[in-house]
Amino acid sequence: ILTFARHEGSEVNNTTTKVVLNEEKDKFRLDGIVPEVTDGTVTNLDEITNENGGEFYFFSTNPAFIDAQETPEDPSLIFSETDTRYYVSTEDNPIWYDIPTDNTITLHSVFLTPNVHNADFANAPLRTITNAIVSHDVVDLPANAFSGSWPSRLSVLTTIILPETIQSIGNYAFSYCSGLTSITIPESVTSIGVYAFEDCSSLTSITIPESVTSIGSSAFSGCNNLQYNEYDNGLYLGNEENPYLYLADTTSEDIQSCNINTNCKFIGSAFSRCTSLTSITIPESVTSIGNSAFYDCSSLNSITIPESVTSIGSDAFSYCSSLNSITIPSSVTSIGSNVFRDCSGLTSITIPSSVTSVGEGAFQSCGSLASITIPSGVTSIGDYAFYNCSSLTSITIPSSVSSIGYYAFEGCSSLTIYCEVSSQPSGWNSRWNYSNRPVYWGLNVNWKYDEVTGKPTPTR
Repeated sequence: ILTFARHEGSEVNNTTTKVVLNEEKDKFRLDGIVPEVTDGTVTNLDEITNENGGEFYFFSTNPAFIDAQETPEDPSLIFSETDTRYYVSTEDNPIWYDIPTDNTITLHSVFLTPNVHNADFANAPLRTITNAIVSHDVVDLPANAFSGSWPSRLSVLTTIILPETIQSIGNYAFSYCSGLTSITIPESVTSIGVYAFEDCSSLTSITIPESVTSIGSSAFSGCNNLQYNEYDNGLYLGNEENPYLYLADTTSEDIQSCNINTNCKFIGSAFSRCTSLTSITIPESVTSIGNSAFYDCSSLNSITIPESVTSIGSDAFSYCSSLNSITIPSSVTSIGSNVFRDCSGLTSITIPSSVTSVGEGAFQSCGSLASITIPSGVTSIGDYAFYNCSSLTSITIPSSVSSIGYYAFEGCSSLTIYCEVSSQPSGWNSRWNYSNRPVYWGLNVNWKYDEVTGKPTPTR
């Protein structure tokens, strides 16, 4: 087992020409340069030393520790003379952990970045860690920070203490921590990443503060023992003051109705596959509709989205085959991927001028959609956006659109396309109109709308 302890002779600087290798005689590398070591002597020292004589710490060439990092200008910020550290490299910067003697691990930050790519503790004695403390110098808890899905297998971790300095919890930060039973998220946190607590199968309680403004998709998926707050067929998470902050699930997929609590701010994938749900009213308190929130609600024929909603996640209403019309509020700025995919009964939809992008597959296979207006603020239309909208007869693309993805209008067998620009912009994919539907270029003041057909026609 490699311990990477800070021990006498292990550092390299301008006056030291030897490193002490561990018992397995592994090679080491520093900042992408592999030292040439013969019998413990570094022969290419000039290439790997800091010109100011800073201390360097070496890591095994095992992929778990692929990059080493220089210590910061003030070493006292990181370690004392006797501490032992384990570093985990990001693409550019390290995070590091105290290796304990009492089954408690402490996470620190040196130059912490949000994405940890090599959070692999295969060579560290972390498999018996039961307690974790996040230091006050950590602001953004990185992705996979304590994930039990990595070789660290922190599955026996039962207690985690987060400081009031934490502002965000990264994607998969605690996923698969199957021994974790409870956690309190401090008031400083504003965002919780996707799958942050995925499959924390022993987690029974969690406190989410009012400070949280975004919760990623499936943040608590697989937390089968989590105790929810129930309200009219809905299962919520929150805090003592507002136990209905986050609508995470429903009591059953067979529910026909649900009155969403008026204190709810976030809707997760709560109604996914509730095929008997026919209608629902979203209260003004809701600001976010998450990924797959109403996925495959095949009986849902009516829904009102309030102006308070600012974001709608991918697949939010996909496969809602009975939904015939919907109005997107002006508070929404983008239509995500597959939001209305396979809404086969959708005949009309209103897109507000606030929307700047239409995502990939947003209206794919909406076979009954006969008309749609793209507002002048839209700059991009994603791949497959209107794929197989066979009833769509006309669409006008404003001059603001600088990007259209491939197969955006493929399968639109009845479509005529009108473009405000006089020629195809360079940002439009060569296969944007792969079905070769008729296109009229240069829609401007020299065009008029036919009062009978509602289609633009040239005046000359």
